[in-house]
Order: sequence, then C-alpha cells, then structure tokens
Amino acid sequence: MMHKRHIELLLSGLLVLAIIPLIYLSTFTDWLGFVASGIQSPVTVVAQVLMMLAVGVWSAQLGGRALWFVPFSFTALMVVGTLFANTALSLAMANAGIMFSVVVMGALICDATRFSTLVAAAIVGVLAISHGYALGHTLAISGQFGPYLLGVVFTGLCLNLIGELSGCIFDKNQSKRLQYRLGAVILLAGIVMIVSH
Repeated sequence: MMHKRHIELLLSGLLVLAIIPLIYLSTFTDWLGFVASGIQSPVTVVAQVLMMLAVGVWSAQLGGRALWFVPFSFTALMVVGTLFANTALSLAMANAGIMFSVVVMGALICDATRFSTLVAAAIVGVLAISHGYALGHTLAISGQFGPYLLGVVFTGLCLNLIGELSGCIFDKNQSKRLQYRLGAVILLAGIVMIVSH
C-alpha cells in the first residue's frame, strides 16, 4: 500500500509533467497568441481546464472501470467534436456549452452522483462535443491541426489523471468533504463564467 508521502510526490511529479505539453502548445502553435488575438477566449480555456480536471475527479469518485473509460470517452468524443467545426453550428453556442459542462460536472462531483460506467461515459462524451467543436474552430484558423490537437489531447489526459489522483487521495484519507467542496468550487466557477460571459 502506497504511503501518503509517496502519493504526494507522485502527484507533484505529474503536476510538473502536465506543464510539458502546455509548453509544447505555446512553442509550436502560438497557443497564447490564440487567446491574445481573440481566436480563443481566456474564459473558454479556463473552462476547458476545469472540465478536464473535473472528469478525472468524478472518475475517481465512481472508481472501477470508470477510472480509465470515462476520461477516454471524454477525450475521444472531444476529438470527434473537432470534425463539426466546419458545420453551421454557432461557436458562441459551443462556448456556452463548454461553460454549462463545467456546471454539470461540478454538480455531479458535489452531489457524489453515481451512474454506471457506460452512462457516466455517455454524459461526459456528450459534454465533450462542445469542447471539441471549439477546439476544431481554433485548429481550422491556426492551420496547424496535428501538433495542436496532439498537445491538447496529451494535456487533457494529464489533467484527467491529476483530477483522478486528487480524488483518490481525498478518498483514501477520508476527506470526501474536500471532494464535495472541490465540486462546489467547480460548480460556482461555471456559474460565474456563464453569468459574466
């Protein structure tokens, strides 16, 4: 059984590891330039990061196969969502969907809502479509589909894993209240983003 200290060291290492793809994005695709030029809203980026962390935390709450299947479903459907970027759907609607997804995930974590693995995967998969659409819109404008998409997918998986490890640490240390509070913070952040956007 892994000691608490070892878990904390592992989590710290993964936090550092998560920075690598972010540097990769900013170096090869001028990701920060997307935000600065208005192609991507800073609020949308924050919402996407919160969503990826929340998917990991909820997966940890569900446990079992959900630990890998739910994050995989989110990532896969997010990639599929990029294919809708050239359709007549509204980007503003997609951004609203991204912020709404943060509210939904915050509520699920806060309430410790439990579903079967397939239902949970379907929920995050549906929510991932709007994230993928906004991502596809950015990719279409940037003209650098491959590097940016790979960087986002890798970053997303790292954030999912960090969320899962956080959830597992809270659970092992009988700190489920912290999980609920984390869910409440994510929920509140989503509501603030929707109201202020």
